[in-house]
Amino acid sequence: MNNAEFDASDSDDQMAGQRVEKVFVTPVVAAQWLAKNTHNRRLINGHVETLAASLERGEWMLNGGTIKFANDGRLLDGQHRLTACCAAGIGFWTWVAYGVDSDAFDTIDVGVRVRKTSDILSLHGKEHATHLAACVKLLWIFGQTGQFYEGGGGFNGFSPKTCLEIIARRPGIQHSITKTHSIRVFPSPSLLAALHYLFSCADCDMASEMLEVMSDGSSALSRPFNIYREAVISRRLSMRRMGARQIAFMAIRAWNSELSGNWIKKVYYKPNEDFPQISGLSYERLQDYV
Repeated sequence: MNNAEFDASDSDDQMAGQRVEKVFVTPVVAAQWLAKNTHNRRLINGHVETLAASLERGEWMLNGGTIKFANDGRLLDGQHRLTACCAAGIGFWTWVAYGVDSDAFDTIDVGVRVRKTSDILSLHGKEHATHLAACVKLLWIFGQTGQFYEGGGGFNGFSPKTCLEIIARRPGIQHSITKTHSIRVFPSPSLLAALHYLFSCADCDMASEMLEVMSDGSSALSRPFNIYREAVISRRLSMRRMGARQIAFMAIRAWNSELSGNWIKKVYYKPNEDFPQISGLSYERLQDYV
């Protein structure tokens, strides 16, 4: 086995024979190898964007995975990694397997369970890993957009390493997860934790009061936090489910009302209205929070 920077001019010769090499793949070589991608599954653009972002952040490592070529030179495995290399304009080291039996294509990645971010967090000893992973992604999106979106999807570039780095520099997120995971009236523990964390960045004491009301209710029935809690419970008992945007929208409305002391009588949601900003939170410093 050789450790070599790949010479694209020797491409056809390199394909001959069964062997595995450690190769540095440049964007030029990646493009040439993609020309051999003549029969493969559909390219997932979102996955390419995520890989390219990870490559740009320097997260890629040799992990034993290979780019695979058939004995006839056809690319069997690696189209997303090679496309990401071209998109990012950054080369990478990888193991490359040549001379794989063409019939083996039907077995590649079949039955493989994708390792999720929550799996990685669990392996790192993080508690409530599923909720923590979802919460951090919600905050990562909020840090870029200042909003919450339905399901937290549609945003590429988030990776397990990014998640771990955010948790390491913002330990308050794990604290919010611990404080919120057992509050059953709220439909999304990860979203409640994300809201609590951001509210804590604005006013820690008020954020704690919000959780107390969400957990046990309040004797002050007209308190905005209590009105919000009742609205959440009412929607959970009905067929009218609330999405992440609506839940967060109404929570922020209640928060702003509490913080201002100008209590509103109803916590409402208007789909066409601009997403509200969190009172007390500096939007110019969002990256300091996430």
